[in-house]
Amino acid sequence: MLGSYVVNLGLTAVIGVLFAFGVVFGTDLSVVTIQIAAVALVIGLPLFLYGYAQLFWISIDLMFNTTHKFDPNRIRHT
Repeated sequence: MLGSYVVNLGLTAVIGVLFAFGVVFGTDLSVVTIQIAAVALVIGLPLFLYGYAQLFWISIDLMFNTTHKFDPNRIRHT
């Protein structure tokens, strides 16, 4: 599940940078307000995206897994 960590970190970094550019160049907020908003975003966003990043990584793993471990035809129904 280390791949989900990378996905989560990457999404947080991209969204954080876009947020920073948008706030710095698009508003006239004070530096303290921008810092508080950025800290809240950088702490809250990975917690919010955790489950979605895992789901995305599991789907990538299942798409590229060629070992056929997850073949539904091999399951025995008793």
